[in-house]
Amino acid sequence: MLSKKKAQEILADAIAASPADETEVILSGGKTFSTRFTNNYISQNGAQKEYDLTVRVAFGQQVGVASCNIFDGPELKRVVAQACEAARHSKADQDWTAVLDPVEQPEIDFAYQQGTIDYTPHDKAERLAPILKRSAERELTSAGMLVNGDQMLSIMNSKGLFAYQAWTQASFTYTAMAQRQGSAWSEFHTHDVREIEVEALAEQAMARALQARDPIAAEPGAYTVVLAPTAVLELVEFLNYLGFGGLAYSENRTYTAGKLGQQIFDPRISLIDDPFHPLTLGPGFDYEGQPKKALPLIENGVIQHMTYDRRLGAKMGVRSTGHALMPPATMGPFPTNVRLLGGDQSLDELVASTERGIYVTRLWYSNVVDPKQATVTGMTRDGTFMIEDGQLTQPLKNMRYNESLLKAFAHVEGIGNQVCSFQGYFGRLAVPALKLRNFHFTGVSAD
Repeated sequence: MLSKKKAQEILADAIAASPADETEVILSGGKTFSTRFTNNYISQNGAQKEYDLTVRVAFGQQVGVASCNIFDGPELKRVVAQACEAARHSKADQDWTAVLDPVEQPEIDFAYQQGTIDYTPHDKAERLAPILKRSAERELTSAGMLVNGDQMLSIMNSKGLFAYQAWTQASFTYTAMAQRQGSAWSEFHTHDVREIEVEALAEQAMARALQARDPIAAEPGAYTVVLAPTAVLELVEFLNYLGFGGLAYSENRTYTAGKLGQQIFDPRISLIDDPFHPLTLGPGFDYEGQPKKALPLIENGVIQHMTYDRRLGAKMGVRSTGHALMPPATMGPFPTNVRLLGGDQSLDELVASTERGIYVTRLWYSNVVDPKQATVTGMTRDGTFMIEDGQLTQPLKNMRYNESLLKAFAHVEGIGNQVCSFQGYFGRLAVPALKLRNFHFTGVSAD
């Protein structure tokens, strides 16, 4: 890991090389160690190390940005010069906000687990060997990855602000495939590799893949659904993306526009952005060095807050919430550590309480149909089943869903009590299982 001391040295050298009125430098990156397996054997061990430096400078209101991934003396000076050159050829940015004054920065002391970064390919092979053997014995095909690594983010500006945070990451993704179209999926994400129960996750998926053989087509229509956390993940990604970006909100492009303080979801729905929680761990400051706090986005079904950076906050007359993204940050501020609070029922209890419905393991290939109504469409995969009299019965062919998230999260029948962590498109998410009524499926896969 690039240490705090080394990061500070690199950033200080970049600041010293800048002739601009204001300079802001961001250093981010880390290491990733992956063990890939396919067809029931380990096929590849990989290692990647990459760090990126982004420089933003301002001459008055003329702003320029440049990036590099080599930090020796000449290259560091070159990227600073490139940012300065870009600024001198830029039009004045009327919304430019001066860099932040020094402020006390939070550091999360439990975020970096040395045992996670020290996890070796041999350690991973020992964990994977038993499940790959059982997969072959059951005439299944297993594929996936067991990954460990670390990340860091550090920021310095010409006013003397400095912030640094490092954290570890680990994940297990697993697909089990059976003959006659049976498949199932498991995944687990954490900052502490010791928390990954590889055998239990694989065993669950293997059993589900065998159960998923010979799927039939279900009639399209509105169903009660029980969504595993791996399926809820996709919906919460879009719930967040379409609702809580401050710039989109200010431009009336979100489903939340004009609805602050209004209850639009079931009162059991609460969504919080929190980089300090172990399930949604991340740096406690944004890409401007603004310290973060846990921010309720939805509380008991009520829209509570939008996200702001200093630029948009100054324009809208509000304080930054600490959600600036990496420059040039064209999409504006955005939540990147989102957790949907859990309920009081296990996943098995959600299924058992369903007289007739559909169980969904996973959603994918999802896209936005109508952002103002938060309507999303996509497909099920890796284990879709009919629920009858509280039991998973017939496996189903994959189905296309088409649903407004405004309606879906208002039609809550139950919420799981186990909240699971994932790596999403825009950051970390943590979600429980959900039971929803009147969830719409519009088509069935031909295969």
